[in-house]
Amino acid sequence: MALIRVEKPQVRERNGEWIVSANVAGEELWFSSPDRPLAASPEAFLSAMLIASQLNGDRLASGAKVCSKWKRNVTKLLKVTDGWWKLKTNAPKAAAHGLYRRKRWFRKSALFFTAGVDSFHTLLAYPKRVHALINVQGFDIPLEDEERLASAEHTLREVAKARRVPLIRVRTNLRSHPYFSKANWE
Repeated sequence: MALIRVEKPQVRERNGEWIVSANVAGEELWFSSPDRPLAASPEAFLSAMLIASQLNGDRLASGAKVCSKWKRNVTKLLKVTDGWWKLKTNAPKAAAHGLYRRKRWFRKSALFFTAGVDSFHTLLAYPKRVHALINVQGFDIPLEDEERLASAEHTLREVAKARRVPLIRVRTNLRSHPYFSKANWE
């Protein structure tokens, strides 16, 4: 079992786009959005790599403190996924702080939306109001496939317009990150 470090979470703004990045297993992992400011929280990067580290048989670690509520929830989640895959995984190694404060925006609902059958069903059947649609570019459709990304974005904008909610675009190199892509996703 290797200890996979998530180091130096940082945020920067470039040409109207917010970019958060961290060094994960010696390589940069990044997320960006031209639509909303992003926060460089260690929890975001640890969450993004959680299942990959579990499938790789490794443990994540962060020198930055994490939310104590997040840490408790991750421990619960790992018990569920360990049961699925018959694994024994340790929660990420990180000190916790107790500074959890529910922010006003968290009272709203956002839906990760791909325009696929499952996300359309959720959008149409969810019993409460959906306040925004979030699409992650670079995961289902590789960032290099600009033609498909543009076509998908056109569809996503049409759906967001019809539902009268904002579309929040996020780009990432998560899928192509060497550590993430090493996991056996079968």
